[in-house]
Amino acid sequence: MDENDGNEETETADGTDTTVQVKPPYFGQFHFSMNSCVEKPSKYICKRVVNKNGRKKTLTITRQCCHGYARPRNAAYATPCDKIEIKDVESTAADIGAKDFVIKAKNSGLNDMIMSRKNLTMFLPVDEAFSSSSDLLQSESNLVEKQNDDGMKKLFLRHVVDGEVSMDEVRNEQLFKTQVGGQNIRINSYQVPLSLSPEPYRYTANCVPILKHDKSTEQGMIHTLDGIMKPVNKNLMDIIRDRRDMSIMRTVLEKTKLSDLLEGGKPLTIFVPTDDALDKLESHLRPVLKEGKGCASNILKNHMLDLTFCSIASVPGAKTTAYNLLGEPMRFNRSTHGGEIEQPQPIVINGVAKVVETDIMGTNGVLHVIDTIMPTETALPLSSLMQEKNVTIFRSLLQISRLDNAFHDMDNLTMFAPADKALEGTEWAKMLEENPELLINNRNLNEFLSYRV
Repeated sequence: MDENDGNEETETADGTDTTVQVKPPYFGQFHFSMNSCVEKPSKYICKRVVNKNGRKKTLTITRQCCHGYARPRNAAYATPCDKIEIKDVESTAADIGAKDFVIKAKNSGLNDMIMSRKNLTMFLPVDEAFSSSSDLLQSESNLVEKQNDDGMKKLFLRHVVDGEVSMDEVRNEQLFKTQVGGQNIRINSYQVPLSLSPEPYRYTANCVPILKHDKSTEQGMIHTLDGIMKPVNKNLMDIIRDRRDMSIMRTVLEKTKLSDLLEGGKPLTIFVPTDDALDKLESHLRPVLKEGKGCASNILKNHMLDLTFCSIASVPGAKTTAYNLLGEPMRFNRSTHGGEIEQPQPIVINGVAKVVETDIMGTNGVLHVIDTIMPTETALPLSSLMQEKNVTIFRSLLQISRLDNAFHDMDNLTMFAPADKALEGTEWAKMLEENPELLINNRNLNEFLSYRV
């Protein structure tokens, strides 16, 4: 290392040989090399894989700044590292507007831990966010912390993890154990259009936006938050079970066995309509969903993502798309006022559902509350789908024959439904209009309808 540039350069070679089987005849020599380089702020990693006559060797070169040095953002990896001023946690927190949280924790008896321990990462709410959360801390029954020393200690320790965690090194969905047993911090990253932000990514910790990241201190690393992180003790299904306004969704999830998915360990996002949202459902769809039959499973999958989608992922002024468990697009839109963001506007999904409560964090992902159920053609009952596709005569014939309910309860069927134009002028259409009572328990009609299923 050159003492003046603050760079530390290491070179490692993986000498493991890998024999490649080559079918004869084989003439001459085989030589192959491949480079893979990654540039990160204050760090450069380049791997070169060489394969010569079936023997593979990997050479890794890492060039990064030493502790106490840094390279300007977006600078070339060969740019010398500049020595930076590193202060203690309290001074650094004051410089970046997050002093109140640290002072409160020190006064509660954590002074030695904060000022003396090394190699820590602290997620600190900025002063404005911390002061605005004081009422929340006192009033929420699910927060065991109260405004006493023990409560403040637990609150602070829930924002501290071992090791220096740099956002540029963290994987999306990576979990970190905090200083409180059973409490983890889930880090997520979301790409931002360059036209809207100079930073390529926005980061969250348990869906709380990270405002500033990678601030070095004498004790470790600091990231500032736009709020406090609440305790995360329950999986997504347990959260739904505890909500009185989600009793119907709880029942449907359990009947369709999708509750197992929401109790698992893979990260998920679910947009949950309240019980009141069922009042907006089409009459044929309501009983299907409540009973967990037929297309109920697809209705639920239409509201689920196999990733953690925090509300910050929907950028005001830009359209964001994610794909649900059916493989269908969910388009998120959040409007702005006059081109400037005054207050966060509600997120609207597919132009239909509004998110009324965001970022309810579970141990295996996040839950958002929406005001209506989102339709999808793959989850519509036959009667609703026929109405949309202009096969209303055939639909009326099914209803008067009472076969519609029988078909609603069936899974995995195909129906060849004649369009209205094809049935106009037929004996069935005339009887439907002039003598509908003759179609009740009509054996010929039942055969006509069943033949098309």
